[in-house]
Amino acid sequence: MMLTQERQSLIEDYVNQHELCRVSELCDLTATSESTIRRDLIQMEKDGLLKRVHGGAQSVKHFSRDVSQNVRFSMNHDTKIAIACGRTFCSSGR
Repeated sequence: MMLTQERQSLIEDYVNQHELCRVSELCDLTATSESTIRRDLIQMEKDGLLKRVHGGAQSVKHFSRDVSQNVRFSMNHDTKIAIACGRTFCSSGR
């Protein structure tokens, strides 16, 4: 049986090496249950060691490359609305 700290260190190394991994991969790697891995991922995300994503985890070192959909939706909102309405958008507001 592996101690929590050992398991989380192994998970962190694996996630950083592979950039993105699934819970099932981490279960196989550590020989633990999905619920244990999920608890570890929650704690590790709180500690800033990784980013939880649907079904797995992503390295924080590589996470900045993926801008979340919500962030992309909010970027340049006025310009997107103007384009959708067929208007030209001017940054001066005219």
